[in-house]
Amino acid sequence: MSDRDIEAADEADGRPKSKLNSGSDVGGGVTLPIAFALLSLTMLILFAITSHGHIEELTTQAHGSTRAHNSMARSPVSCEDAHPACEGWAQLKECSSNPRYMAIVCPAACAEVLKLPCIREKSSSPIQLPPLPTLPGTLPPPPPPPAMALPPAPPLPAQAVALTAPGFAGNPQAKPAIVVLTHSRPEYLRPTLDALLRLQGVQEFTLYVSADDSPKQDEVLNTAAQAGVPTSNHWRAPPVNPQFAAAPLAKIAHHFRFVMEEAFMIKGHTHLLLLEDDLVPAPDFLQLFLSTAPLLTQDPTLWCISAWNDNGLKNLAQDQERLFRTDYFPGLGWMLTRQLWEELRQIWPESPSTGWDHWMRLSTVSKGRECVVPEVPRTKHIGISGTNVHESEGNSMADHYSFASRQPSPFTGIESLLDGAYFQRMKNTVAAAERIGSYQEMGRVSNGQGLVLYTREQYEGIAGSIGLKTPNPRATYRGIMTVRHGQGFVHFADRRISMLLRPDEQLRPHPSMQAVKAAQGVDCDSTCSKVGKSCDNSQLPFLNTCEALAQVFPCEKGCGHQTGGDIPNYVLAPHQPTRFMCLISDGGSMCNAAHPDTQRLCPCV
Repeated sequence: MSDRDIEAADEADGRPKSKLNSGSDVGGGVTLPIAFALLSLTMLILFAITSHGHIEELTTQAHGSTRAHNSMARSPVSCEDAHPACEGWAQLKECSSNPRYMAIVCPAACAEVLKLPCIREKSSSPIQLPPLPTLPGTLPPPPPPPAMALPPAPPLPAQAVALTAPGFAGNPQAKPAIVVLTHSRPEYLRPTLDALLRLQGVQEFTLYVSADDSPKQDEVLNTAAQAGVPTSNHWRAPPVNPQFAAAPLAKIAHHFRFVMEEAFMIKGHTHLLLLEDDLVPAPDFLQLFLSTAPLLTQDPTLWCISAWNDNGLKNLAQDQERLFRTDYFPGLGWMLTRQLWEELRQIWPESPSTGWDHWMRLSTVSKGRECVVPEVPRTKHIGISGTNVHESEGNSMADHYSFASRQPSPFTGIESLLDGAYFQRMKNTVAAAERIGSYQEMGRVSNGQGLVLYTREQYEGIAGSIGLKTPNPRATYRGIMTVRHGQGFVHFADRRISMLLRPDEQLRPHPSMQAVKAAQGVDCDSTCSKVGKSCDNSQLPFLNTCEALAQVFPCEKGCGHQTGGDIPNYVLAPHQPTRFMCLISDGGSMCNAAHPDTQRLCPCV
């Protein structure tokens, strides 16, 4: 039942047309930047009061007092100055063009300038997005807040954080669990369980097996019992909503929701490690999670630990000690906390348009949070058939990806993965890296760090030249995709996304670009022509965001992921499961594309 998202079927015929009929509702909805800011600031204050219990101290900080206990705090001039990751963003006016992201990364210590001054600052963004319509004499209603979706507290400096001991021994309240999700493949489940039960550290977790609703439910649970998992730890997922009975992606999302709800809300576990039945763990699989679990408590900018590296091919991944951060959710053997589930359970999609994992990658869900992953994968994908898997013997993921053989021992240097320390190291690395034209030019680099500037349109050529199997950039960190080259690294930097680049290396929207809403079923070439402009394909990625769509369309059913040349768009047709959703894609949009069921958002220059 692996939910691997190497979209083999999607790639079979190049760029497919929109698959609108494959999806349904996801959580979220339209929000105005200012309303979002007001709501976030309110929740921030409540969070600070609950966490610290010092109302007087919070009030002092909010009003910029210079009392002794806060004498070290500095009142920055703008949000951009309030966080080390924002250095240089003031010149780019990122506060105005990307206020939601700024509202997340600005630290709580700068509450007086955290959001409202940031968003009220006069925008110099070249994108002129029209406001949502408002009835005369009324204010737009505030968006419904997702449960526990509190702005993260500021990351502490690495040297100020005392991580607990590896594992959960230093946290007496911890109650970790592992759930192996299975569907109808006992031939995969047995080797996965056999390997898992042999691992050092398995005794620190409560192990469950959850069987999806299928004709083989009894058979797979009998296999679990034979492997040594007691029947008291067997779960049977209830049937999916009959409306989605024929939708495999909905059934998978339903099973994951059942498992997380059962583990966190019924059994009371604090940490949950999710493993699918065709993912065999490496010898040090559990040591990865035991060593890094404290990071999920200490660093609010992290939301998962994963055993998988999407770029962990045999020719690109050799260092079994190296861990890194990524903002592209990986899945495939991952850990989350109950606090995160208390947030996600309120908006978990019943039938995500392209799968629950793609839904997790939406900016409206991830909110800029990241995961810690190993360079060399700690799970081996042994399945060659499944909902998203169509492989053959000798040409499967297991044949192409590295798989760790490291013996169980704690990982060291975990503090270096904390947000502030990691960002500063990456910033310095990018600044010092030698600029080269391709991966193959790495041989002339003297310091072991090469950097290739690229755009999304060039990714397919890059992937083909180094053997990447994914249809879009993955394992990225703030627009940087890092892969190994011998003892050094090549950093591929997306010029539209990465703020780690020098300003002269970044691509920004065209100064005269205007975002124009097309009529239903009309392409962008025709739409721009009607306003005396032309559509520019190179500007489409700047509008391919949930935030840009939400400023133009109602997006009543939130934001979703899909494929198709007419994306970004808003779905209107009553017969579409994605009706009233705003859709983004991983690329492939074209100015001349149109779909009779959607309205496009067009970049007119």
